[in-house]
Amino acid sequence: MNQKEGTFQRVEKTAEKMYGPRKLLVCGYLAKEQETFMTCVKETDLNDLPVVFIGEDEGDKLISEMLT
Repeated sequence: MNQKEGTFQRVEKTAEKMYGPRKLLVCGYLAKEQETFMTCVKETDLNDLPVVFIGEDEGDKLISEMLT
């Protein structure tokens, strides 16, 4: 997030490494929709990323907690 403007910016390819291991954080999918989502992920170049689904009850958690 761009803190000066308070808006999000698109993440571009860069040589700069981000902190921590790569994971895909996903929210907004019902449990029965998650399998369909995973099928789509497996058909892309993201298929090697661990996927973490976030439920409604986890909205107050820190992102770092959800990714652990």
